[in-house]
Amino acid sequence: MVWTQDRLKDRQRVVHWDLFRSAPDYAMERVLDMFSAGDQRIYNAYNKNRISLAKSAFTDGNFSLVIKDVVSSDKGLYSCNLHHHYCHLYESIKVQLNVTKSARKERKFWDGEKAVFVVLVGSTVVLPCVNRRSIWTDGGDITAEAFAYGDFSLEVSDLSAADQGLYSCHLHHHYCGLHERRIFRLTPSSPSQALPNKDPNSGVVDGPRVINVILPDQRAHFLQQLGYILATLLLLALVLLAIVLLTRRAKGPVLEYDPRKMEKSHMSANDLEMVTTEMKIYQDEPKLDYKNNLLKEKAELTKMCSPKAIDLDKEMAKACSY
Repeated sequence: MVWTQDRLKDRQRVVHWDLFRSAPDYAMERVLDMFSAGDQRIYNAYNKNRISLAKSAFTDGNFSLVIKDVVSSDKGLYSCNLHHHYCHLYESIKVQLNVTKSARKERKFWDGEKAVFVVLVGSTVVLPCVNRRSIWTDGGDITAEAFAYGDFSLEVSDLSAADQGLYSCHLHHHYCGLHERRIFRLTPSSPSQALPNKDPNSGVVDGPRVINVILPDQRAHFLQQLGYILATLLLLALVLLAIVLLTRRAKGPVLEYDPRKMEKSHMSANDLEMVTTEMKIYQDEPKLDYKNNLLKEKAELTKMCSPKAIDLDKEMAKACSY
């Protein structure tokens, strides 16, 4: 495995020129493009050594397209497009190029939407595209040891009125989800407008004063992490509840065997059975209404077993025969 260093700064800014041809083709084609620290790439071999950009485009902000030996096929709508991939910025400038064979018709004018160039065949034309904002040029830069020393100060050279505006320094830590931003307002002023310094200690140079503004841009990240934590705790609570319910269901009611209790319960059951039987027999007896005691005694005698009649003569005869 080979590890190589990829300089993102070399590829984060790009300019490309496109050509839109009207009737009868109605086609769009890429003329050329160039990265902030790369070579120019020309897409049509016919345009080599004929169409070019200045190599110092990303230094001085002049992205004008130079076309030599203009031919009739160069006619069309040209667009100069600036892209900043990291900052997601995009700017575009359109220029109309018309070709003529009469020198009297050469001119340049503004049609209300774009610049129009009418040039002579075989001549050289420069289609303008100038943007000197510091984001497209190398006017501002930070040191290579920024992450080593924590000094991310931006140095702007050749300060001009075009550099006026609001600057913000963004620090991102993608793995930890951290984001800090510091905002600065830059207002260039001419030396004549500078206020006189009445301080006697004018020779003392104060250090730079920096206002740190940390904005809570990671609220969504904090809420997301909090949601993960709450979801995890809820899941653990559900698992514990399920374990408790399963444990109780598995145990169930436990019956202890005690011989004394079993014997008592058995005896009491027999006693109850006998009592209920006696009660049934007592209840089944017919209730008779006796008029006097004689009838009652006679009824009781009939209930008793009748005496067995024994023939003594027969019994004696049997005994003698033995």
